[in-house]
Amino acid sequence: MRIKDIQIYEIDLKLRRPYKISYKTTDVARNLLIAIRTEEGLVGYGQAAQVSYLSDTRENAFAFLKSVTAILKDKDPCDIAGIHKHLEMISKKTGYVSPGAEASIDYACYDLLGKLQKKPVYELLGSSSPRIVPTSIGLGIESPEDLVKGTEEYLQEFNDNGPWLIKLKLDGKPEMDLKRVFAVGEIFPRGIKLDPNQAYTDPKIAVKTFNELYASFGSKIALIEEPCPRGELQKTKYVAENTEIPVYADESAVTLEDVRTIIKEQAADGVNIKLPKMGGIYWAAEAARLLEEANLKAQVGCMVGSRVGLAAAANFAAGISNVSHTDIDADIYFKTNIGTDQSLPFVWGARMPSGKVGLGIDFGKEFGSILNEDVSIRKLL
Repeated sequence: MRIKDIQIYEIDLKLRRPYKISYKTTDVARNLLIAIRTEEGLVGYGQAAQVSYLSDTRENAFAFLKSVTAILKDKDPCDIAGIHKHLEMISKKTGYVSPGAEASIDYACYDLLGKLQKKPVYELLGSSSPRIVPTSIGLGIESPEDLVKGTEEYLQEFNDNGPWLIKLKLDGKPEMDLKRVFAVGEIFPRGIKLDPNQAYTDPKIAVKTFNELYASFGSKIALIEEPCPRGELQKTKYVAENTEIPVYADESAVTLEDVRTIIKEQAADGVNIKLPKMGGIYWAAEAARLLEEANLKAQVGCMVGSRVGLAAAANFAAGISNVSHTDIDADIYFKTNIGTDQSLPFVWGARMPSGKVGLGIDFGKEFGSILNEDVSIRKLL
């Protein structure tokens, strides 16, 4: 199989309401979508989502993708290791660094490989049937009253979909964070994840806060993501060693080398693997392998992006054996989605791959023709 051309689309997806975390607020997801077309007539789809804490903007991603289109022409997209060698070479040569853009190429190649072999991507990763790993549905930093309202809305909308968890963003202010978690914990019957997004600069304050929550809710608090500033692993390690709640690294675990360091330093109980920051499925699978060898678990998270990227995450989680949790929910925040509901069904609390070949994405129609006031798509190349 040979690559004929790569088409690049700019896409903006409006959120239902602004989504606030400790260091930014998002009201529009600004992504890139790509379509790799082969000489044989197959099309593979990918998505580049922004990774803000890596300064991986849409502009950076587009610059990288423009630099690779001619070089990847006539290459075999099913030689995924070879494709990544080309991407690494191009990055070194041009100076462009965009893991989100690399991930978009990676997704499209896995999509094509699955279509060629007539298998869903989770089968390519070694699972004959999809694993069911319940996801979380997130709420941003809001008042306790608004969080209760949001939780009640989610329960009403998704209650028939099984034992999903809720994920609460925290801002590192203990008094308010405690009020947020207690308000939701009193009405939500399932597990709760906590995500400060690096907000706790003092690990002792973090431990005091989390231990107070554990004393009240116990194992109902499923995990904590990246409590302390990115890269300050000794702080994260202190939290992990002094609370009963599992602590997962997120922003501190970007590259394979980061994952190796976390394992070596025993700095966390697990790692939140996000395909866009790792550069795609190929490198994420290697990260999961390293974690499994170290008897650590993985969570599969997502950036704010369309169902193309989420389908890649769902297939990855369904195909990798040591994934303990997922956080595949970004499409829930959008006013309008691309991809049909069957592209990413919600089954028994999990975001499941569709089971169709490749990533299993079904647009219903070509995504370049989907336009309304909540979705803007423009062909760039």
